[in-house]
Formats: sequence, structure tokens, C-alpha cells
Amino acid sequence: MKDLKELVYDFKKGDYVFKQGDNGECMYVIQEGAVLIKREIAGKSKELEVLRKGQFFGEISVIVDKPRSATAFVLEDSKLLKVNKDDLELIFNKRSDIAKKLFHGLSERLNRANKQIELLLTADPTKRVLGGLMIHCSMYIAYREGNTLKLNTSPEEFAFEFGVDKKVVDDTLNDLKTEKIADTEEGQIVIKDLKKLKHYFDYFKKF
Repeated sequence: MKDLKELVYDFKKGDYVFKQGDNGECMYVIQEGAVLIKREIAGKSKELEVLRKGQFFGEISVIVDKPRSATAFVLEDSKLLKVNKDDLELIFNKRSDIAKKLFHGLSERLNRANKQIELLLTADPTKRVLGGLMIHCSMYIAYREGNTLKLNTSPEEFAFEFGVDKKVVDDTLNDLKTEKIADTEEGQIVIKDLKKLKHYFDYFKKF
């Protein structure tokens, strides 16, 4: 049986771990460093999240045999634990901490996916927008400063992602701007008050 040290690989700043569309048979757990996950959406490159020590990515390729759905780019010199299906037994036997994080992370991502599906089935487009904002705020793509969240998405990208007309997104953001809950800065959506957004969303769901 392999030793875990044999599964750790060095990556330099600027390296690509993999690119969107590549074939994949393994996942990675960050031991040191930082990795940016980004995806091509509607012809534009969109940064999804920055992952650091203890976090993992590429796990879908261990579960199902599908091309990579995103690109993994190394932001700083990193050490990554590379895990394929055959190595999972070693991880479960020797690193229960990693195994627990894996199950917890998969559970969170599945829950997020279920919420997105639920939103897409909602007939009310405004509820889709508000719910979509809540989902974005719960993800790593939100760059938080106090109670302010800078979402790495434009109104156009957001409308495309949640299947609503951009005018609905603009009108909802204007209402939120009036309530001092959200705004746009440099073409990106910014949540000014996360607590007020949650209260606003909870209230709107009742109707």
C-alpha cells in the first residue's frame, strides 16, 4: 500500500492543475498554498472560488467519469494531495480528518445544487434572483469584508446562471439598492448588508 507522502505533488505559482474539459480521474486536497477555480460561462471566464489548505477540488471525477467542469489554477506555490479512486481506501484508513472533510464538503455542495434546482423550478423570477443571491453569498466566491460581500459576478452573468431576464435582475437590484442592501460596483454585484438581505428574502418567500 502507498504512503500518503507519495501522493503529494508540488505545483508552482501559475501552473494549471487541470483545465475545463480535460479528462479527470482524481481529486486534490490542498496541503499548502492556494488554488483558484474558474469556469467559462457564456464565453466569459468567471472566477468561482479560491481554495486553501484543507480544502479539496475535482472530486466529481472520482465519483463519475466526466470531463472537468472547471479550471484549477495555482495562485501560489502549493503542495497538493492527489487522490484517485484506488487511493480512497488509504485516505479513509490513515487520514480520517480528510475523509470527514470530504464527506462534509460533498454534502454542502449537494445541498447547494439542490437549492439551485429548486430555484430554477420557481415560477417567480424575483424569488429566483433573491434566492440566487443567497446561494452566492453562501459560496466561497463571495469576498467578505465585514457584513459586505463582493460577488464575483455581473448582473448579466447572474441572469444567465439563474435563467431570468436581465431586467428582472436590474429591477430587483434597484429595489435592494433603495433598501441599502445591495448595489453594483465596477460591473459586479455587491451585497451591502448580508443580514438585511436574509431578512428581505425570508419575508419575500412568504408570498
